[in-house]
Amino acid sequence: MTIAHRLSTVLDADRIVVMDAGRVRAVGTHPDLMRRDDLYRRLVVRQFAVVPEAHAQAAPPPGPDAGEARRAGQGHR
Repeated sequence: MTIAHRLSTVLDADRIVVMDAGRVRAVGTHPDLMRRDDLYRRLVVRQFAVVPEAHAQAAPPPGPDAGEARRAGQGHR
């Protein structure tokens, strides 16, 4: 069993349970839920939406060591 907020984690699962307000809303595979559950479909569209071109040139997030460097006073500027 996997509990996930990122849908990419569960796309290939045999069974996905969609929760809404603490209750089971729908159960099925990704293709099944895409066809019949509006909430699941909206979440997928939101999480996998194409990044607008204006954002495509934004700086990538700092690497895994950036936090340590910042705490040591040697962060990127």
